[in-house]
Amino acid sequence: MAGPTTTATLQGQYEERHFLTTPMECISPRGQFANNPGKIDKRFLMSLDIQNFGVSDPFANDTSQAGGAGGSSTHLIRKLRNIRNQQRNGRKSVTTVQGLDKSLDLKKMVRALKKQFSCNGTVIEDPEHGSIIQLQGDQRHAVKEFLEREAICSVDQIRIHGA
Repeated sequence: MAGPTTTATLQGQYEERHFLTTPMECISPRGQFANNPGKIDKRFLMSLDIQNFGVSDPFANDTSQAGGAGGSSTHLIRKLRNIRNQQRNGRKSVTTVQGLDKSLDLKKMVRALKKQFSCNGTVIEDPEHGSIIQLQGDQRHAVKEFLEREAICSVDQIRIHGA
């Protein structure tokens, strides 16, 4: 903590001014610590370490559970059903469902999803990711409930990305 400094005024006289040098002085009731000016009063300490400003990528694969005993991480990731919400423009968004089994008739599933959620949808064939279901709007939690209710996959196989 820096001590008082002297500055010249317009009349040429010198006066003492206390400059705020630590964040503790800003929240102190008197601007300086009355008991011990050289020490920090613990009543006014605040934590400046904020840990919740991390940015996460909603399209990245989550491998936190992939380190299980005896299995390879790529084998576990392929079994996951990824449900993502992709922003378009303004308030418009698209929900994508990826990783469903090839034995399922995805066109019939999309027809049932469209009817139940009152939205439009389609199946897209991607050479890298396989068959992907696209639905209009944010339908992530509704699709998860649908997949669980129809016993298409279990709870631990579904991964919802985003908020």
